[in-house]
Amino acid sequence: MSLARMALGSITGVRDASSIANRIVLPTPPGISARHALLVLRPDRLRSVAVSHGIPPVALARLLADDRDSFIRERTATLAGLKQEFLQEIGDEELTWDAAEEDGS
Repeated sequence: MSLARMALGSITGVRDASSIANRIVLPTPPGISARHALLVLRPDRLRSVAVSHGIPPVALARLLADDRDSFIRERTATLAGLKQEFLQEIGDEELTWDAAEEDGS
């Protein structure tokens, strides 16, 4: 599927839930929400997608139970933990952007 067909979609449909925990990049046909696309996956595929998108089992259970606010809380905690692990992993390394490397000059 091309990137043009990939959509950054709201998982829960909760109004004003602007948290990154309520976002996912998932290929969906026009008119199909990311939440619906997740919920119609085969159980084995759903688990695989959940793992690859930082959705822990407890958050997935909340989503399946239509407890959207708890889903966001659980996934937010997981994503915050992953971010913290990443920051600890890179430690004091400086992250720099060298535009010359990007444009080949």
